[in-house]
Amino acid sequence: MDEISNKTLATLLVVAIVISLAGTFFAMRGVSQVTNIISGAQTATGTAKVNISEQTSITLIKNTVDFGTGRRDSAYATDSECNLTSSQPIPSCWNDTGSNYLANSGDFQVENDGNVPVNVTINGTVSADFFNSCTTTTIIGGDPQYMFSSADPTTGGGCQSGNQVALANFTGSPQRICGNLTTDTGDDRVNVTIELRVPSGPAGECEDEGVKFTALRNY
Repeated sequence: MDEISNKTLATLLVVAIVISLAGTFFAMRGVSQVTNIISGAQTATGTAKVNISEQTSITLIKNTVDFGTGRRDSAYATDSECNLTSSQPIPSCWNDTGSNYLANSGDFQVENDGNVPVNVTINGTVSADFFNSCTTTTIIGGDPQYMFSSADPTTGGGCQSGNQVALANFTGSPQRICGNLTTDTGDDRVNVTIELRVPSGPAGECEDEGVKFTALRNY
């Protein structure tokens, strides 16, 4: 073989250096691209949301307490009251005159039809003034009273706390009947009993048309 000239060797050396540099460049670029891929985000975060409006709402499922037509039995003591209670059968002191007392009476029933628990109050005519609405208002004997109490019905009882278990006189100001009436379907009602302690003397139609129930959000 002929000897390779210095010029040829120099040329080959330059070519080798170029090839080496090019290989290094592309190798480093490839490593950089791989590094970029590896160091990219490995998690991502999204958001799902809804804004549910609070609804504070009650409905009177039964909105009238009607004891019908009747009178105190004439044999009943003049200085005593005959107590009519919406949650109880006709008392012996009351002479029902065919108005079907049992069908017409019955408690108020309040239902929470909103989506938040509520505190429910009742307001009505001052107890001592109820019989002043009668046609004849003269009281001969007895202590007239207009009262209320509250309790869960036999089915669908929803008052979690704050029932007004004992009878209380209406005062002309809001009074609590349930501190926490739940929203659970089928279990969201409370009964409100009305009791009239009928004295001797008043006659005619007597009524309170302004019995008001109010609900406030229970936090």
